[in-house]
Amino acid sequence: MKNKTILTVAILAISLFVIPQMTFASWWKPNTWKIFNRKSEVKTEQKIIATSTPNNVISQTEKATTTPTLSRSSGQSVGAEKIEQKSEEVKKNNQSKEIEKLKKEVEALKQKQSQIKIIEKTTEKPIIAEKKESSSSQTKQNENIVTLPNGAVVEMDANGNISRTIKEAPQQIYIAPVINIPTVLSISAKGIKITLSSAHVEWNTNIPTDSKLFLTQPDGSTKIIISASGNSTIHFVDITLVSGTSYTYTIEAISGTQSKKIDGSFVTQQQTFTAESVKSPTNTNDTVPFLKLSSDRPFTIKKLVFLDDGSYCQSGYPFVHLNLQYLSQGKDASIVSTDFVGRFIFDYSDGLTISDITFRLSGGTSSKPSSSCIYKGMKFILRDSESIVYGENGKQIDVPHVVLIGK
Repeated sequence: MKNKTILTVAILAISLFVIPQMTFASWWKPNTWKIFNRKSEVKTEQKIIATSTPNNVISQTEKATTTPTLSRSSGQSVGAEKIEQKSEEVKKNNQSKEIEKLKKEVEALKQKQSQIKIIEKTTEKPIIAEKKESSSSQTKQNENIVTLPNGAVVEMDANGNISRTIKEAPQQIYIAPVINIPTVLSISAKGIKITLSSAHVEWNTNIPTDSKLFLTQPDGSTKIIISASGNSTIHFVDITLVSGTSYTYTIEAISGTQSKKIDGSFVTQQQTFTAESVKSPTNTNDTVPFLKLSSDRPFTIKKLVFLDDGSYCQSGYPFVHLNLQYLSQGKDASIVSTDFVGRFIFDYSDGLTISDITFRLSGGTSSKPSSSCIYKGMKFILRDSESIVYGENGKQIDVPHVVLIGK
């Protein structure tokens, strides 16, 4: 009982002293308290729910609490504060209703999501079973597929027979090997250019070859001349020869294992030879006759024969001997023999080889006059039939008949 009395007194005291102070105290401003000044926070939760449709349902739950700040002066009335408190409570109630509405929507979405997952699980099982069955059947089928040696792909049954053809064998195309047939070698003579002492021989081949010419010389020997053009289709050789000579030749062309030959012949140009009476090339007052022998190629004198027919005498005395002096050599040729019937023979046993020579004729007279002399002077005849001169080719040259007259 005593304790109840004390408690009652304490409550009264608090009511009399504390409550009035709180009512009129300057700090009694609920809008300044921290509990009412918290900033409104909006929390957003996103949940992605997998469905069989391409569109995803996204639910967002927003919790928003807004506490508008109230500013009042310490002098505002309690009535105004109560009105504000009521408005705040109304706002809070509205917000709580919105939150409850959002919660209900979230719960509905969760239920839909669970239902979709259940449907997916139920449909997934037969699909997996189908995949397993198809993979096993595919494996068995692959085991029965065989590639034949000809390239065909077939499926075999349990007895080893072909049940179906998957891929036909590729068509076999025969490609014949390329056989390089060598060109048949052929050779043809192009031409020969012949001079006194040479020949230029040309020939062609249809394919490049190594060619050469075999020349048969007058003495029967063979000379080999290789084509100056080398391995080619156009060939030629230049040969040094003897004038007035016949030659035969064989041309051979070689290409790999093929060989071809052609034969031919030609004659070099004939050597020219002249014998004539000329005036003294050194002294114009010299009245004795001069004999000039010349050729376009070298020649060899073996014998010269002169004849004095006795019609010309030196002061009535006939000539008994004749001197020959060839000016180009500065030597005299002595008489080898004389038959005293007017024949004078000059014999060169070793041969006098030259291409141009001039002889000066002079002679001695007899001590007995001749009744047969008709003309005063000198007259000698070069005996063409008895004189012997050889050309470059070794053949005898026809010596012209020359009459030499001098005073």
